[in-house]
Amino acid sequence: RDRDVNKLCNYCVRLLLNNSHLNQYKTVIYFHLIRNLEEIGDQFQDFSVYMSKSKSRLSEEAHALYKKIIEKFNDFYTLFYDFKMENMEQLLDTSKQIYKKLENEGGKKKSDSIILNYLYNLIERIRRLASTALELNLDRI
Repeated sequence: RDRDVNKLCNYCVRLLLNNSHLNQYKTVIYFHLIRNLEEIGDQFQDFSVYMSKSKSRLSEEAHALYKKIIEKFNDFYTLFYDFKMENMEQLLDTSKQIYKKLENEGGKKKSDSIILNYLYNLIERIRRLASTALELNLDRI
């Protein structure tokens, strides 16, 4: 399945490169977007595999943060197709709150630390996607 996603991403990149004469600035941004989406998919997959193999359980707080991260990923999707600066600011503000909660959660066990690291990486990648959406819409601000 990951191979199929990688093939689709590579196809999209080839399309961008073949049509880069249309808008070189946005071509670079779309390239960045495609790679970040592929990386976040890999991160979700790695997290799922880790949780399955380690048989670790999320604490209630970590589970709530994971749900918030999924919500922020969905917010990015909405932001991408309907860019509004106030939604962008809200996404970034909420992600900062998630960062702080992750830092405060702290890992008592090694597995907790690994889980928190996955969650931290996921929210960091979502912030990068949001920055990419902003770059794509600079002309609308």
